[in-house]
Amino acid sequence: MALGLRRGAASSPYDRTRLLSEATKARKKGKRKKALTLYERIIQNEPENIEVLRRLAPLLAQNRRPVDAWKAFRKVGESMAEAGFADKAIGVYREAARYLADYAEVYEALAAAQLKARSRADAVQTLLEGRRQFRNRRRRPQAVRLLRRVREIDPQALNPTLDLARLLR
Repeated sequence: MALGLRRGAASSPYDRTRLLSEATKARKKGKRKKALTLYERIIQNEPENIEVLRRLAPLLAQNRRPVDAWKAFRKVGESMAEAGFADKAIGVYREAARYLADYAEVYEALAAAQLKARSRADAVQTLLEGRRQFRNRRRRPQAVRLLRRVREIDPQALNPTLDLARLLR
């Protein structure tokens, strides 16, 4: 050991296969923090690895790191959409909505993906589901934002228009 490093030390060489295997085992055993640490080590070395980011995002949300989780979900969703996998992007954003229900951006991204897939009705429904997450006075700006987006997509929607008027009053 010429460099004075111990075998298995934190500065051991990067071994993606071993880290993935250990992270998967940890996740299956319910050791979320260990899995999170291992996946993050992979991402430090491969920041564009969408497969690992997709596994990492829910763990970040479960470990009370919603901002990081949303960044990971968004990156995966955008990557899927750019690659032409609109249905997979929609699936990623749906998963994000389960973990990050109080982020208006999640509903907007999901609705945008649904619009790209030419599903206006689903996009409107998604935005309305999101709006229901923002009921209290403090969260009113998010509700208004989602309802305004509904109006852009479907200007004739009566109930969302009335709801928006009530919130703006």
